[in-house]
This record gives sequence, C-alpha cells and structure tokens, in this order.
Amino acid sequence: MNIKALKYILLLALLISNHVQSQICNLGDLPLGLRNGLVAYYPFCGNYNDISGNNYNGTSQSGAVPFVADRSGNLSSAIQLGGGFVTANSAVFNFQRNQSFSISIWFTKDNTASNGRLLSTECPEGNFRMAALLNGMYGVQYGDYISDTVVIGQWTHLVYTYENRNEKVYINGKLKYTNNDLSTEALNYCAPFTIGAKASSAFDRWVGKADDLAVYNRVLTSQEVNQLYNNTTCTGSISIDVFPDVLNITGRNTVLDAGAGFASYVWSTGATQQTITTNTSGFYKVTVTDQSGCTASDSTLLNLFFADIKQNDTTICKGSSIILSIDSSSSVVSTACSLTQLPGNLQNGLMAYYPFCGNANDLSGNGNNGLVSGATLTKDRFGLANSAYS
Repeated sequence: MNIKALKYILLLALLISNHVQSQICNLGDLPLGLRNGLVAYYPFCGNYNDISGNNYNGTSQSGAVPFVADRSGNLSSAIQLGGGFVTANSAVFNFQRNQSFSISIWFTKDNTASNGRLLSTECPEGNFRMAALLNGMYGVQYGDYISDTVVIGQWTHLVYTYENRNEKVYINGKLKYTNNDLSTEALNYCAPFTIGAKASSAFDRWVGKADDLAVYNRVLTSQEVNQLYNNTTCTGSISIDVFPDVLNITGRNTVLDAGAGFASYVWSTGATQQTITTNTSGFYKVTVTDQSGCTASDSTLLNLFFADIKQNDTTICKGSSIILSIDSSSSVVSTACSLTQLPGNLQNGLMAYYPFCGNANDLSGNGNNGLVSGATLTKDRFGLANSAYS
C-alpha cells in the first residue's frame, strides 16, 4: 500500500472516530446548539414524551399507536401510525406569519392513499399541515403547498423552515425547495398539535411511521439541518480560543467574532450567529458546535474605554495653553477578573478571590471554587452585566 493511500485511510478513520450515529432519547443526547430555541422534541423512545423540558408530552388518541423499530433498527424507538394518533398541547405550534420556526421529522409513507395527515394544526382547515397525496406524494402547507415524492415504506428526513415568509424544505439533509409564502389566510389554532391525523374532523389518518419530531422557534441553519439528518454525537473533542481572558477596547462598541467553520454558535446574550456587535462592557461567552456535535466554549471580560472631552471648540494663540478634562462617567471601571489584574501586594497571602465574572470560581489559584445554588448573575456596581450575583 502506498503512503498516499495509507494517509487517506488514517484520515478517514479519524473522522469516523470523532462522531458516531446516536439514538436520541434524552435532551442531553442533543448537541448544545440544537437545544437552542427548542419548543418540543419527541424521540418516541417507548413513550410520547417531549424531552425539550417544556413538558408538551403527547397522548395517544382513538386507538393504539404502537412503538416499532426506528430507521437504525433500535426497538420501540419510533411510532407506527394508521390506527390511533398522538396529540399534544396546541402551544407546540401556534406561530404567526411574522415569526420564525422550523420543524424536523423522520417519517415513512406506507401506502398510496391521498388522505391522511402526518402533522396537523388544522381548525378546521388551513394552518400548518403535512398531508398525504396520491402514490408516494405528500405536501407541506403553511400557506402554499410544497409537494414532494418519497419511496413507499422508505425512511425520509424532512426539515421545513419559515422566516419572513420565506419557506425552505430540506430532504435528507439537502435544500430541495424554496418558496415565498403569499398567503393571507387567517391562522386559528383551536385544535391540539396532532401527529398522525388531521387535527379536526374527519381526523384523516396517515399510514406510516414517525420518529424524532422536533419543533423550533427559530430557523435552523443548513449545518444544523445536516447535523439532525446525520444524527451524530461527538466522541472526540474540539477547542476554541479566540478571546483573551480580559479584552480592553478603546471605543464605544466592538465586534466579537467566534471564528468561522462551526455548525452553530450560542452566545451568553442569546445570539446565535458567528459575530456579535456590542456597546456594553461585561462578561461574554460563546459555545460553538461542529458538524460532529462536539462543543467548546470561550469567554472574555470586555472593557470598553471611551472618553468625551468636556471643553468646547476653542481657539488659542501660539504659546498659550489650555487644560482639557474628560467626562469620567464615559469611561469604564471594572472588577479585576483575573489574578494578574490585582496589584502585587493584594495577591500576597490571598486565600480566595471571587470576582463573580460569569461564575463563582476562585481566582486565587487555590481552587476554592464556589457552587451556585439559586443565585443568578446580574450587573455589578459598575453596571457590568454578568459580574455579580443576585
């Protein structure tokens, strides 16, 4: 075997070892980035429970909804539809057209019938639905119908996203359809969120299987869609080190950039993009997730320094002088968030130091870290966010 081929095999083995196909049955099984904005998640691991933490648990209706093997052969890890159906609180899906949302689901269509609903919020019609059409066809409708064709009995992954009336449909991890929703139909959510049947009379049944149904109150990125499709869980590690412990910036605002190449970003501010612009000093943390579901975090204490000169525009003659003063309220004073920021004499004999810069860690070097129980981060006496506890 030549060296080039050997290198390729070793690289492939490394990539495979860093992520594995994983069955999701608990919230902790989901990568951190894919928990952001999660309204409900139904893995159907022997029950109809929602694992998002919002407790929108499902209930079987009008007959049995048996548990069957999922697409990976895991027993009792998907549901067989066609007899009974499952309902959950209507709060799972009550989005308006000025809101953003995403739906992800694995499913099969097991017959050629043209009735039945895989998902429905109809009341008595309209709203959001996934409906069976003739043969292997089905449609997704929130305004306009977007139709697709599947192989009867074959597992398919679908993600539907909606934002600013822009619709996208991903099939098996790839963007397949886009559409601009022009509908003016009123939305009326009077029925439960229904899986496997129309949400109102005549409760038309979908014949097929369903698994790993997730509803988000935001738009998933293409990387996140691919991550859900591949269903990978990290078994390796990644690192991120883009910020110093303390970042001093002269100016009224700055851009914090977590770096490109990650599948998702979650900032302590709630932002989910690669970069954020801020005009506020304080503690900032970003958690990134790669394509394999591996996560890493980095943080910094940001100090923005700026000063306004109080003196109005003044003309002076050569040889004359003028004393300028600044508005001290416009500059920033902050807590020492690392040991090196303390004067040397104050480090002498230090047993513990808790600046509360985003956590309760002891920065003395003695490792006497605190445990937070019920307290929440708040602004400190300087007005810096996440720099004291309440």
